[in-house]
Amino acid sequence: MKLFQVIMLVAVLILVILGLNVSNQGVNDFTRDKQGAILALERGENSIVVEVLGNSYACNQDRLGQFKHQINDQSRRMYREIRAYPGYYRRILNAVARKGLDKDPADY
Repeated sequence: MKLFQVIMLVAVLILVILGLNVSNQGVNDFTRDKQGAILALERGENSIVVEVLGNSYACNQDRLGQFKHQINDQSRRMYREIRAYPGYYRRILNAVARKGLDKDPADY
């Protein structure tokens, strides 16, 4: 996908979520019900509160920092493995090609 298409897709998703939140608030006002938002983010003093389909989840910022470090470490490890992967194939192909060249053509 092109960058422009990704940006447009994200923009459409944000507009859909905002529209769902507005309609949910309208239904809450009409019925005098107190249901949570469809998707919302709030920043507290020491936590980030994520509200999904009316359920609230609090995430401690210290824990999110540890999670960020784990993701960084794992992504670096995966990057190294991905970079090394073609080298494995290159070694295998070199070994196969050398074995093939070592044989006498009369053996075929």
